[in-house]
Amino acid sequence: FVVAGGGKLAELAELQGVPYYRFAYQAPPRDAFGYLFAPVVWALGAAGVLAPAETDLSASIAALRSYAAGLLPSVPSAENPAKTLAYLMFDRVPIVVGSRLTQGVARRWKNQINEHAKTATFWDAFPELNHNTSEGFAHPPRFKDDCVVLLLAATADHPEVSKRRGIFCRHLQGASVVVQEVSGVGVGLWAEKLTLLALGDWASYYLALLYRTDPAPVLVIDALKAELKELNTRAKLAKKEGEKSNWTAYMAEAAAIEKSLATHKALEDEAKALKAAIRSTEKKQEELVEAARAKISRDEARQ
Repeated sequence: FVVAGGGKLAELAELQGVPYYRFAYQAPPRDAFGYLFAPVVWALGAAGVLAPAETDLSASIAALRSYAAGLLPSVPSAENPAKTLAYLMFDRVPIVVGSRLTQGVARRWKNQINEHAKTATFWDAFPELNHNTSEGFAHPPRFKDDCVVLLLAATADHPEVSKRRGIFCRHLQGASVVVQEVSGVGVGLWAEKLTLLALGDWASYYLALLYRTDPAPVLVIDALKAELKELNTRAKLAKKEGEKSNWTAYMAEAAAIEKSLATHKALEDEAKALKAAIRSTEKKQEELVEAARAKISRDEARQ
């Protein structure tokens, strides 16, 4: 099952007869989450992977609409969680930490902050974080002043994860690292995830404005894609030239073989001619011997 706004993916799906949902929304893929998310939930429900209750997004969407209204530009900073969060991230390197339930949200926050605010950002997740990342805040010493750790919390998180998050938060605070726990709202995991996503999207947008950066273009990504396309084109041309070169070499080798065969055939013909001449000479010699014997026999008979 394919979900696409067009392009090569939709073409391949149609060509190969794969079911697909095609939506029309003129925006970068990172801003088309709703169009990408809802059809997948429906498809998983239709396939029996998700229970009917899990595919009912009506309550979650209602919670999202209500929450997102408080994130709009018209809402003052003091009352706007996204603007407050953007100020907290400004001039720092955000490290977004989720759990097994929210690690996808953490990764999206990282991607959105990267692309909208053009800001270095990293993500991690409990419980794995406790086995490695927790040791990584000692050096360089200035890093503690240059980062902010955002801990994403969900009501459905395992109690052990919640316990680890609390311990890690206190550890960071003791090390003078800026840290903040962030939660979604609404009833159910979908509602909490979707509201967290909205918060991250708007916060990354406001962070871009604080940096006086246009959040829409991704010039570095476009440049990388253009260079990759050029390299791929060159590789294809080189392959064609290589095939042409191989064909020329093959033809030269074939001509050499034909010449060798011709020479061999000429030598065979010459050998045949020599053998024929030898046989002819031997035959004449035999005839002369027979003639000599016949003459001797006649002379002996006269005596």
